[in-house]
Amino acid sequence: PFQGWVYLYSIDPSMASPELVDSVEIDLTAFGNWYSFDTVGAGTYIVKAVLDPSTPEAEDYFPTYHLNTIWWDQANMITVPYSGFAHYDIVMVQTDGLTGPGDISGFVTDGNGFTSGEIDDRSEDPMAGVTVILTDESDHPLLYDITGEDGTFQFNNLPWGTYKVYLDIVGHDPVFTMVTIGPDQPSVDNIHFEVSSEGITGAEGITSSDQIWLAPNPAKDMVQLNFTLTASSPLSIQLFDLSGKLILSKEYTLPEGEQQIS
Repeated sequence: PFQGWVYLYSIDPSMASPELVDSVEIDLTAFGNWYSFDTVGAGTYIVKAVLDPSTPEAEDYFPTYHLNTIWWDQANMITVPYSGFAHYDIVMVQTDGLTGPGDISGFVTDGNGFTSGEIDDRSEDPMAGVTVILTDESDHPLLYDITGEDGTFQFNNLPWGTYKVYLDIVGHDPVFTMVTIGPDQPSVDNIHFEVSSEGITGAEGITSSDQIWLAPNPAKDMVQLNFTLTASSPLSIQLFDLSGKLILSKEYTLPEGEQQIS
C-alpha cells in the first residue's frame, strides 16, 4: 500500500501559471491505492501523486503525474465535465538504484515569496517541499529528493559520471544544471536554484527561459543564441526542426558573462 497525497492543479490559459486547487490523501481500498476529488468545477486539470517521504516506498517511486510521467508539462490533462464516471489512474514511475562513492547536493531558495504549489506561501529564503530530479546526460530519470525545511537536497552513493539536476515546479519550464563527479571531484555541494515568478535561476549557470534569445525566429540556415551565464558552466545545446528531428547537438564549457553562439 502507498501512503501519500494527490494534488489537483487547474490549467487555465488566462492565468499566468497553473493553480493548486485541492489535495487528498491516498487511501487503501478494495480497489487498491485510491484517490478521489469531489465537486470539481468545469475546467482543465492535471493531478500529481507524491508518496510520504517517511515511508520505504517513497525511495522507489518518483512523484508522478497522470498518466505516467515525472514532468508536469507532459502530464495527461483532464477535462471536466465529462460523461459518466471516469478513472484517471497514476502509474508511478520507478527510480533507479545506484551505488557509488559520489555525492551531489545543494539548496533551493525563494526569490520573491513564490509559491511552489504543494506548500504554503513563504517569504523566507529556503524553499521546502520542492521536487529535485536527478537524470543522466540523456535525461533518463534516476533519483529524486524533496527539499527540507532548510531548502536543501542531497543525492548520495552515486557512481562517477555526469548528471543533470532538475527542479520540477508546476508552471515553470524545467531547467537543469549539469554536474560531473569523479575521483578528482567526488562531491559537489554548491548547487543553488533560486525560484521567482519570472523563472528559475541557478548559481551554476542556469538562466530563466526569458533570458535566452534566439534569432532569427523562424530560421532557415543560421540561428544565433544569446544569453547570460551567472557562473562558468558546462552547456549542452540541442536543435530540433519542426518535425522534432534532432539536427544539431553540441557541448560547450563557457565562462561567466554574456554569451553568443551561432
